[in-house]
Amino acid sequence: MPLSTAAAGSSRLNSIRRYLVPARVVNLCFVIVLVSSTLLTWREVVVLEDAYAATQRNTLDKVSSALDRQMEIGVNALLFFRNAMRAAVQTPLASEVLENVQVEFAQQRHQPFWRISVDQRRTLPITGVSDAFVARHPLLSRDDPQMHNEMTAALEVGYIMRLATAIPAMPKHAWYVSRAGFFLSSQPAAVSAESVARYESLLTQPWFTGQSNHANRFRGVRWFTSEQHAGQQESLVTVSVPLDYAQYWYGVLAIDYSFSSVKQLLEEALRDEEQGEYQLYNNALERVASSLPAGVQPRAFTQEQRQRLIQAIAQSNSGSLRLGPTFVVWQKLDHFDGLLLRIHTLREGLQGDFGTITIALALLWLLFTAMLLSSWVVIRRMVNNMYAMQHSLQWQAWHDPLTRLLNRGALFERAKALAEQCQLQQRPFSVIQLDLDHFK
Repeated sequence: MPLSTAAAGSSRLNSIRRYLVPARVVNLCFVIVLVSSTLLTWREVVVLEDAYAATQRNTLDKVSSALDRQMEIGVNALLFFRNAMRAAVQTPLASEVLENVQVEFAQQRHQPFWRISVDQRRTLPITGVSDAFVARHPLLSRDDPQMHNEMTAALEVGYIMRLATAIPAMPKHAWYVSRAGFFLSSQPAAVSAESVARYESLLTQPWFTGQSNHANRFRGVRWFTSEQHAGQQESLVTVSVPLDYAQYWYGVLAIDYSFSSVKQLLEEALRDEEQGEYQLYNNALERVASSLPAGVQPRAFTQEQRQRLIQAIAQSNSGSLRLGPTFVVWQKLDHFDGLLLRIHTLREGLQGDFGTITIALALLWLLFTAMLLSSWVVIRRMVNNMYAMQHSLQWQAWHDPLTRLLNRGALFERAKALAEQCQLQQRPFSVIQLDLDHFK
């Protein structure tokens, strides 16, 4: 057992000596330095990327908050209109003017189209259709005994609606569409046969049909991206809320946001930024508006990128995602049934402050790596030359230059090592001395 242990130890020692060649040691040291510098640089890049993502999220949060505040104005106004109408239906004003409204309605209700206007300078007119039209439509009914209170309540809210839409921060178009065959608009048009077609088109809008008891059981505020109304020049984003009283659905209050007004909000949010793009999406992930100027095509996602984005959005209300050379940050809005995206490409990122720092960091790493490789080549060559010189001097110190045999010093060095090895292995050893005549 001791002999095998000693032999193994000697073998390991020889292996270590064979691997601890100066050239290999130099290579190992330079590899360690290169890997360490690369890891440190990569760590700084990761920290820089996290800081960039945080900056993008903060910027998006500010824009989404500003957009939410604008949307909140319309939602609060809509809820105020609903509460005012509920109160007016419950407790109508007992005035002579409002009593005359009921008489005027009784005289006109059989006409194909009609209008009741109390005072156009103060309130908005009510435009309606005939009893025959109401009877043909499955969603309409004039059988509710509170219908007259509903009409007077609509006139009262029309006064508030006229004042509210005059505020600069408010959307310019508000509606009340009743199931009793009439509607109220903050932008009334002249009464004509087109009023019937206009009312009929309102009944088919998703923001109206989507507020039925079956479609909206919680009777809350809902957002819709709908096609253009009659007389409108563009598609609209509409927020609507049902009007219910005593468990009866009277109609729908709605406020329209045109695509151009939403786009203007996004453009104003991007005014202080040079790069990037904001896109507003509805809950079905359909693009509603973009911050890009007219004539510039918004960035579109591939089918694969869209699926990844949908999966990420389903898991969190806010976050970020890298889609190839594009960095996307999203934030769901509180007062809009959708989300806001900020899209930043790699080229735009490199043009900013973070891009400048990243490029400088990459150049520093490349410069350091180039200097390290140059130093490695020089030092390795020097070590090889010194190693060769050491072997040459050692050979000259241990050999006779004439016969090229070991000299006295080498003999005793070898003999001492062999004697120690035999002693460790507990083996005998012998010394043989030969003398050659006449050999110098």
